[in-house]
Amino acid sequence: MVYAGNVAAAIERCFDRPSRTSVRILDLGMDHPIRQRDLLEGMARALGLSPRILHVPGTLVRAAAELGERLGLSVPGAGDLSLSRFTRLTLEDNPYPSRRIRRDLEWHPPFGHDEGLARTAAWLGSGGGDARAA
Repeated sequence: MVYAGNVAAAIERCFDRPSRTSVRILDLGMDHPIRQRDLLEGMARALGLSPRILHVPGTLVRAAAELGERLGLSVPGAGDLSLSRFTRLTLEDNPYPSRRIRRDLEWHPPFGHDEGLARTAAWLGSGGGDARAA
């Protein structure tokens, strides 16, 4: 998970620090480490909600994802993202830590999770997340 404002800051950083090579690939897969539970609770707080979170053992979630794939189920709105891949991204540490941009461009994301989630909640509340509002 990466807050869009941090992605914009990373892109700006790329323009401020031109590459010494013709091609440069930088991973922006993580602005700050966060657990899924903290993400869900933070977004709920930003939206003014109090979620009830139920712990489900990872082995059960993995088995359900495997069964779901056998039944042809998919993650709604996630394109080609398989249930098993979604499950790994949900249960395991983020495999995309954004090391190169931090090292090569000395990028430091300007927005923390609380601010990013609050801004995202405000955007959603303004209809920004609803295609019908456009």
